[in-house]
Amino acid sequence: MKAQDPAVWAWDEIGPEGLRFYGKMSASISHEVKNVLAIINENAGLLNDLVMMAERGVAVEPQRLVGIAGTIDKQVRRADLIAKNLNRFAHSADHLQGEVDLAEWVELALALVGRFASNRGIRLEFSPPPATPPVQSAPFFLLNLIWLGLDMAMELAGPDKTVLLQIEVAAGRLGLVYDRLNPLSDNDWDFVTDGHVRSLALLLGANPWQDVKSGRFGFDLPCER
Repeated sequence: MKAQDPAVWAWDEIGPEGLRFYGKMSASISHEVKNVLAIINENAGLLNDLVMMAERGVAVEPQRLVGIAGTIDKQVRRADLIAKNLNRFAHSADHLQGEVDLAEWVELALALVGRFASNRGIRLEFSPPPATPPVQSAPFFLLNLIWLGLDMAMELAGPDKTVLLQIEVAAGRLGLVYDRLNPLSDNDWDFVTDGHVRSLALLLGANPWQDVKSGRFGFDLPCER
């Protein structure tokens, strides 16, 4: 199955839900940035207190300054990574079709949704193959589909509260697999019949599948090799 021409997919389903997805991720990212700024601000206050102590002639241990500087440096690097992920996320909407590396976009999706997983007490793991053939896809909508799968998988996480993502390479397809879940029921699989998921799958040429007994589901995406 090949990705469908934009003329045939339902914008009235994909568009509003896509905007909600964009808003949800952006709000989460801004929350992370606020957390970083709060930590930097707290440590800047501690640094200011130490400066005032030194001005009064109180001895300040250099190790305390080193610790504060290290914390600020760590948060600056964290903010830089958040900004890079936000930039990639924003530019995912630049093109409706292009050659993408599925593993790279799965990694970005995991970075974007890490806070949601943490809030649910879920650990996300990704086991990519050594190499994957490129996929012709729409990056933003691919991220949206990965997120919808993750959202469902986190609801179905097994006793160890871990969701494992894998990419299975086969002739003419790449399988995006959500694994280590509780056994699926027909009701669990109803999310694929949702208009948004169905339209995304149509747009991306993705074939949804489930393995009820093993607690796995996924989407097969077409690739050139």
